[in-house]
Amino acid sequence: QSDWIYKMKHGKGIFKNGTEESYEGTFFLDRMSGFGCLKTSKFTYEGQFFDGKMEGKGKIVRATGELFEGEF
Repeated sequence: QSDWIYKMKHGKGIFKNGTEESYEGTFFLDRMSGFGCLKTSKFTYEGQFFDGKMEGKGKIVRATGELFEGEF
């Protein structure tokens, strides 16, 4: 649940696309932005987003258990 501006997600919220993918964090005009957590069947990323992409400090844990932490 997030706020909506012109039918776009905006502010803090949770998005699930009906598969194994979900995002919990901040949206800016329908894009992942700011701090959030993206979970897929292949990895979990927790960190900064900009314009819908992983950008800034964060960490990825792959399904295999591999951990990557740093700047994205």
